Amino acid sequence: MATPPQSTRTLLHQAIRLVEDFHVVGKEQERRGSNRCVTVFLDKPMKPDWLKPNAKCDLAARVAWELVRNRKGQVGYLALSEPAVLALARVLFVAAKVDVNKVPTGNLEENDFPRLTCMAGKLACSPLVFRDGDVSADRITQTARQFIEDSQLNCLVVDDPDVPDLWIPGLLPASASRRVRTELREAVRGSRVELYLPG
Repeated sequence: MATPPQSTRTLLHQAIRLVEDFHVVGKEQERRGSNRCVTVFLDKPMKPDWLKPNAKCDLAARVAWELVRNRKGQVGYLALSEPAVLALARVLFVAAKVDVNKVPTGNLEENDFPRLTCMAGKLACSPLVFRDGDVSADRITQTARQFIEDSQLNCLVVDDPDVPDLWIPGLLPASASRRVRTELREAVRGSRVELYLPG
């Protein structure tokens, strides 16, 4: 069962702490040449390559921020490929126009922090909500509909609808991916909710 929608304000506190933790460890690793993992407030240790490059997730983050910036109403972000806190960190860096690759190496510059702080304030007051969790292959439509209803969404952004975890075994990848997208489109059918699927 998917986790309930999470407010941007709550996630921002976690995302900023995550950025700080990884930035500090990144600096230490650069200094020592270390390769250890860092245990942060999340459930498990994570390596400092915490926000992996993903063109679809980056596009979803940009779309979500543009919808918020253009006042398109309540915007929902369904994170299928990464935890909501990382999805929000991605949106934060995209919106602030700060290179996220500076974090794991501890190379955030002094002028990056005011931009991130300013953007965090804007996002905290925005109508952007996130949902992640265990979306099962047979409940994609129901999960998306529930998110739409619970949060009274005007727009729904999906980070990566091509996550293999949602594929039905036995289907070819192209067919499996098409089925996921069809299920997501079904979730908004008959409503005025705008759906954004990257890729």
